[in-house]
Amino acid sequence: MLRKSLATTLCLLCMGATFANGKEQVNLKGYLVDMMCGDSYAHDPEALSKAKEHATECSLMTHCKKAGYAVVTEDGKIYKLDKAGNKMVAEILDKTKEKEGLMVSVEGSVDGKMLHVKSIAEMSTDRTKGNL
Repeated sequence: MLRKSLATTLCLLCMGATFANGKEQVNLKGYLVDMMCGDSYAHDPEALSKAKEHATECSLMTHCKKAGYAVVTEDGKIYKLDKAGNKMVAEILDKTKEKEGLMVSVEGSVDGKMLHVKSIAEMSTDRTKGNL
C-alpha cells in the first residue's frame, strides 16, 4: 500500500513539474522553413501553402541557415526550433532529395512558439494529395 502511494505521489510530482515548466509535449508534422521566410509567414493566412512550396535551396542559403528554422503545421501555426533542433535540421537538409516542401515529423515540447526538439525526421511526401 505504501509503495502504491509513493509511486502515485511521484507520478503526480512529475506531471506537476511538466505543467509548471509550461512545456506541452507534442508530436508535430509540418513543413520546414528557414526563419527568414518563416517570419514573413507569421501573419499570413497562406502560411501553409507557402511552406508547401518553400524551396529547400532557400533554407540552405548562408543567411537563412544563420536565422534558424521553423515548422509550419497544417493549421498554419509556426513553431521556431531551438538550437538542438536547428542542428538536427542542418543534417536533414544536407541529405534530403526534396526540392521544395520538406515535410518533417518532430517530437519535443512547446513553450509558447518555441519548439524544444527531442527528435526530428524527414517524412516522405505524397505530392498527389498535397497534405501532411
